[in-house]
Amino acid sequence: MYLIRFTNPKLTGVIIKESVKCGKDNCQCINGNFHKWYYYLYYRDIENGRWKLKKEYVKRNKVKYLRKQIKEMKDKDRVSKKRLMSNIYYLGEALKYLKGSMSVHDLIKDIYEIS
Repeated sequence: MYLIRFTNPKLTGVIIKESVKCGKDNCQCINGNFHKWYYYLYYRDIENGRWKLKKEYVKRNKVKYLRKQIKEMKDKDRVSKKRLMSNIYYLGEALKYLKGSMSVHDLIKDIYEIS
């Protein structure tokens, strides 16, 4: 149902600000003073036939642009989903008509009520 996930799964993700631990032996972050605010993109992608959570670093100057792209794609996906659901409804109503349980008048009435 979500076509964007298959074409560009990164645009269905979310950007999160995190403090991180670098792992160097002589660094301050070992004592709990983490390095502050790195941005990461979390998203799901198919790997070996299963959805897997992935994480990618995002440069600070690209965060605003990427958040805007993600919002736009999610809005487009929401509109596509609404269209798909209405088409499924119309097909169901047409099948009722073809099976004889609905008149042409009722079919047209239902379609115009939803539109």
